[in-house]
Amino acid sequence: MITRQSDTSYDVAVIGGGPAGATVATFLQRQGHRCLVLESSTFPRYHIGESLIPHAYGTLDRLGLLPKLRTSHFPVKHSVRFVSPSGKHAAAFYFSETIEGEGAQTWQVERAEFDQMCLDHARENGVEVRTATRAKQVLFEGDRAVGVLAQSRDSQPEEIDARVVVDASGRVTVIGSQLGLKTDVAGLNKASIWGYYRGGKRGEGIDAGETTIFMIADRGWF
Repeated sequence: MITRQSDTSYDVAVIGGGPAGATVATFLQRQGHRCLVLESSTFPRYHIGESLIPHAYGTLDRLGLLPKLRTSHFPVKHSVRFVSPSGKHAAAFYFSETIEGEGAQTWQVERAEFDQMCLDHARENGVEVRTATRAKQVLFEGDRAVGVLAQSRDSQPEEIDARVVVDASGRVTVIGSQLGLKTDVAGLNKASIWGYYRGGKRGEGIDAGETTIFMIADRGWF
């Protein structure tokens, strides 16, 4: 059984409550659009992708998240250090070499905590957020998206009307999967492995939060 409620009409329905979804919903809500975020998991959630880039600084500033980041325990990141394949040579690239002012810094974040910060900030800006709610299908009239079929745990599927649907579901690619738009990328034969370690020695001062990249033969790195 599919339900439809009279108050489930939104200007924008955003699929995915990660940083991208929370960001677009926050900006649009501030412009007077009624926004809904549908997130399938329950926060805080585990995620990877911890190293922010300095060009995110302007967006974080517009969002109003800089005060929270400044008072967080996240290490401040000023540079990336590259180590040669032999391990004998290393050179640091400081963002301040090409970026002026405070924007030449960023942070190494814990994604579970950072994503929670972004989603809570969206709520503080008036965005309606539904976690543990999966977007099962994007609803179309012709070639135009007009809403989302969503289902929270222990409830019936619900049709939600929206003037605009934003797919910020990341690797899940809700719309791409639904419309069969996903294809292989020729030559993209790559893989990645990740892990976490305790007791690593950090640099001192401005180098304490750097990202260190060790180059290996045949264009690999870790």
